[in-house]
Amino acid sequence: MPGIGPVQPITASDPQPLADGAGETGSAGAGGGFGSLLAKQLDKLDRLQQSADGQTQALATGKATDVASVVMEVERASLALQLAVQVRDKAVDAYHEIFRMQI
Repeated sequence: MPGIGPVQPITASDPQPLADGAGETGSAGAGGGFGSLLAKQLDKLDRLQQSADGQTQALATGKATDVASVVMEVERASLALQLAVQVRDKAVDAYHEIFRMQI
């Protein structure tokens, strides 16, 4: 069983935990802007959820024997979903704040 590595600090330049590793910053000149980055992250979130679901089903049917890896995959998907929900809530709050601004 592989060991767990040390915890690395997350800096502002690290696009963790949902980034594809391409190092995109989300600027329009870097390949599509915010909408493209958001779509990629939602696709990655969907893949994490499907992977966790598949591993959970494999564990339930007896095809998987490593409970720890299944639990880690499910927790990774859960944390990614929680992050997505928090980002969505912040975006909705920002939209409402802008909507309430007087010109």
